[in-house]
Amino acid sequence: MSDDGLLGFEELTVEAGDGPSLDELVLPARVTRQLELLIRAWPARAALFREQPSLARHFGARGISALLSGPSGTGKTAAARAVARRLGIELRIVSVAALLSSYMGETTKHVESVLRTAEERRLAILFDEADVVASARAGGGGGASAIEHVRTVGYLLSRLERFNGLAFFTTNRSLDPALIRRMFVIVEFHPLQREERREVWSRWKGRIEGARLDWDPAIDLDALGRHEIEPGDVMRVMDRVVMEAASEPPRRLTRERLERALKDQLMVRGKVS
Repeated sequence: MSDDGLLGFEELTVEAGDGPSLDELVLPARVTRQLELLIRAWPARAALFREQPSLARHFGARGISALLSGPSGTGKTAAARAVARRLGIELRIVSVAALLSSYMGETTKHVESVLRTAEERRLAILFDEADVVASARAGGGGGASAIEHVRTVGYLLSRLERFNGLAFFTTNRSLDPALIRRMFVIVEFHPLQREERREVWSRWKGRIEGARLDWDPAIDLDALGRHEIEPGDVMRVMDRVVMEAASEPPRRLTRERLERALKDQLMVRGKVS
């Protein structure tokens, strides 16, 4: 915390850590194309502003902001991590709970701290669940909190116009239209289709076998693909069964363990009664 009582960058953000590469993610071709465009655009935009300043001044911000929109668990955060990994840039995830302040004006100061530090350190930042801080501005009323919200969104819009870094915003709700207009690219994530879900399970099977853990041959990948869950759900299922296999005999990823963990995750998602 700084001398003025505001939270510092390390308190406002957390390190995203290593994640899968873009090639390891199961994504529709359209989404992959948009992410590849983002990867190419990052160095190209820097070169444009350096070599063609008279042209570049017509494009506004030197940096790039990307909106990743879609239901929970569809791979938005994993995609941001994969893009940052390909670019060789550290990714920091903004803690929205820490960003918001009950004191008038402090939230905008926190936003400025995050964006300025990202520029200075050449980091990528991810505003996860950005709708909390950048949802559509309410029309009148609402008291001090509503006024602070309007102030925060307005400041964020203004700051992005001169932002010189790489920022991701993820959401599964509506954002302020003016913020959306400031995005270089908008990537829509949708629930995977059956064959794509099977591929997610298949890749996990490969990772398990690559780590020399025992994968039960009775596990039916086609049957797993029929369950309407997302990559994030599969990761949580695999996290549980791998820990069970590592800590309890038999030390193998059995069909029974997998089915039990899958059923629990489906219940969490409201997919079974």
